Amino acid sequence: MPASLSLEKPAEAKLTVDLRALNGLVSVPSSVTIPAGAVRADFTISGARGGVDELMATPADSRYETAYSRVQVASSVAELKLVLVSGGKQVATPGIPLPAPIVLRATDVNDLPYPGLPVQASVTAGGVLRPASATTDENGMVRFLWTPGPGPLNQLAATLEGAPPSSALVVPALGKPYFAPWALVNAASHQAGISPGCLATLYGVNFSGGAAARAAFPWPDKLAEASVSLDGRPVPLLFVSDQQINFLVPAGLRPGTAELVVSTPLGPSPTARVALDAVSPGIFFVPATGLGAVQVAGSGQTTAQSPARQGDFIEIYATGLGPVHSESGFQRTDLNPEVSIAGVRATELNYSGLAPGWLGLYQVNARIPSGVPAGLQPLSLSIGGKQSNEVKIQIR
Repeated sequence: MPASLSLEKPAEAKLTVDLRALNGLVSVPSSVTIPAGAVRADFTISGARGGVDELMATPADSRYETAYSRVQVASSVAELKLVLVSGGKQVATPGIPLPAPIVLRATDVNDLPYPGLPVQASVTAGGVLRPASATTDENGMVRFLWTPGPGPLNQLAATLEGAPPSSALVVPALGKPYFAPWALVNAASHQAGISPGCLATLYGVNFSGGAAARAAFPWPDKLAEASVSLDGRPVPLLFVSDQQINFLVPAGLRPGTAELVVSTPLGPSPTARVALDAVSPGIFFVPATGLGAVQVAGSGQTTAQSPARQGDFIEIYATGLGPVHSESGFQRTDLNPEVSIAGVRATELNYSGLAPGWLGLYQVNARIPSGVPAGLQPLSLSIGGKQSNEVKIQIR
């Protein structure tokens, strides 16, 4: 990388400065010379090994102070990253170049620039990028000119040559929201099928202009400048990111079909007709383990934290269990669910309804029957003739 040594005012005579790397992690010339009347001398620093070195510059003229500088050497390109400097959040018009270039910078954890590194880039949706690759300049920067394509998702992905693909920096060009009807799923099971009163997840693109926002209960009907409507009715939003929206399906909708639209400041999405079932049971779970959102009753701990025993009541947290009615201060389901644990039906259920103080989140309390073996066991429920997803619980 280029470096320089400078004075506050021009040298009266030629000044020689000895250079030395104290730890041997970088390679530098043994000395540099600042000519008489000049204030600066340029030289090159080369990395030898990863780590932090201290560079010492000792002037031959004792009237000048010795200078020190720390230099970090990255062990590999994997330690570096690309960051967006400018050009983000531009609006995409198919076939028309974006008005500003996309400017990226190669840097490390200390926000230092890295010049001379090749950067590979590509764009989606049939767009055109010039150039397709570039080398970082003395400030660690590269610039790309981007003409978006006709598709709904316009993204630029850039990586440092030799870095893992997972390190790619993705820069979107904004457009109208878009989703496919099949990308609407139950928020608990992540499977197709939603119903009035359930929590749903919609996957797509261009939902939030690259932002992400999560709302506290009670949920608003506008979040990160995005809104969702079903049959023209705004729905409460729990979470919005550029490619995902979690929302509550209004309980007042009728089973059948409904028109779904996502709107942002850039306009509405195409209207999609989606199916609404009477019930759509789904149990919340941790995808990485398959363990369900199931607690030992009154403990506040899941069975992963505190395994349940035969005879214990458990609380199963789900969505999509259908309409409810008020009874003794609780919102109980109109239909009674059936719970199966390790293939054994739980015959004792003392509650099925909305979790107190919530909408969309249902709670089913069931006693673990005798005959359920210890260990990791499957659990599922059914209601109104519809079967939920299967999750796991821990039995001791």
